[in-house]
Amino acid sequence: MKELVVSAVAILPLLGGCHSLQITDISDRTYPPRPEVHPVQIFLGTPERKHVPIAYVSGREVAWAGQASGDKVIDEMKKIARQKGGDAIISLKIYTAPDGAVSQGNTTVQGTIVRWAE
Repeated sequence: MKELVVSAVAILPLLGGCHSLQITDISDRTYPPRPEVHPVQIFLGTPERKHVPIAYVSGREVAWAGQASGDKVIDEMKKIARQKGGDAIISLKIYTAPDGAVSQGNTTVQGTIVRWAE
């Protein structure tokens, strides 16, 4: 039985990269959560629309074979944005470590969760 568990644990990394998030609240105000189906928009820059910053969020996806795309991290970031009452993640930056680097293929994603000003 122990061998089966070890084998299952050994292949888990091959099924998908690990990811982790760090969230730093930058607003004293809290907002009600958005529904799970609420669309969270992504902006590489800062949109013209008035907004209120809620939190900084960053995450890292570890590549096990090849490169991590960062998609899993962005999906998790959107979930956190909804939980915090956010409408968008702005100033999104994506960095993938180049070949030959110690963290080769790992992807780091950073952005700011915002709520549209009413």
